Amino acid sequence: MSEENINLNEEKIAEEIECQESLAEEIPTEQEAFTEENEEQPIVFSMLKPTKKQLEKTEIKRMGRVAGISFLIFYAVMWILNIATILIARIFNSSYNEALNLLYEPALQQVQQIFFSISVFTVPFILVFKLFKFRISDLISFKKPTGKKSLYLFLIGISFCAFSNIASSMAEQIFDRAGISYEVDFGDSPEGFFGFMLSFLATAIAPALAEEFACRGILLGALKKYGEAFAVIVSSLLFGLMHANFEQIPFAFLAGLVLAYITVKSESIWIAVAVHCFNNSISIVYTYVLSGLSGVAQNISYTVLLIACMLLGLFAVTKLSGEKDIFHFAEDTATTSLSERIKWFLLSVPIILFIAICIIQSLMYFV
Repeated sequence: MSEENINLNEEKIAEEIECQESLAEEIPTEQEAFTEENEEQPIVFSMLKPTKKQLEKTEIKRMGRVAGISFLIFYAVMWILNIATILIARIFNSSYNEALNLLYEPALQQVQQIFFSISVFTVPFILVFKLFKFRISDLISFKKPTGKKSLYLFLIGISFCAFSNIASSMAEQIFDRAGISYEVDFGDSPEGFFGFMLSFLATAIAPALAEEFACRGILLGALKKYGEAFAVIVSSLLFGLMHANFEQIPFAFLAGLVLAYITVKSESIWIAVAVHCFNNSISIVYTYVLSGLSGVAQNISYTVLLIACMLLGLFAVTKLSGEKDIFHFAEDTATTSLSERIKWFLLSVPIILFIAICIIQSLMYFV
């Protein structure tokens, strides 16, 4: 082949290579085309990702289910224990009426109260929260309270409980003035020193420990993730409704507010336990120690006690006024409003069922 033909072939090959390179620059590869297409449509992918508000709503509704199931099982366990107690009593008695009379025996009622308080406020809450992957040790603080701050919080607690007792008395008077008979039978008290100790354990010690463990321990501890104010309000509302009678619900709700506040500020349940125990022990003292006083004398002494407690609370407030953020909750990091969070929580199906049961049971006391 001549040199001229070789040169022509080389030029032709060079032109073909140059043409292919130019075409490669103009036509993107499949990977480049896919990347460019995705870059042009970022909105499609961002719409599939849930917003922070949606995630918060989902979490709070889940928390409502956990709390609601705990309270529903609480009622179920209580009813099962009541039925089991009747069946056991029937074993030792030939008739149903005799079995009921045995169950209404004052000392036995106090023993039942102790057993019921411990079982219905511990087992359901521990099992349900563990089932939903909560660590109980992360929710409850058993830190020993120390210092004057703990004393002042205790005084604020008994002061607010005194105010709550007044609110409860007013609710009772409203029923009386409306001509409505609303009788809640708390049973008779056993006599003697043994009866006093048994009643003190059943009314003051056991409920204070068990109820604080469940409501200001597990429940409040789990709810604080969504804001301290949210946790205090919701836990107190459920605590009030749990008592399932219109005489105690106002008091229990208001007392629950201060007990939850004390627990948040002290980072321990022990001060709330002490306040709860002190408040419940007042009725025991009047039943056994001051039972010899006339009705007028008892009313006067009780009024003086309530006033003294409220004055001590005011004293404690002045002493704590210099404490940083003592009367404020921690900054709320939630993206939604407090009212939205409460609404989502209360509209959970188990919570709705629990509220319905509490209201129905409260209405059954009307006679």
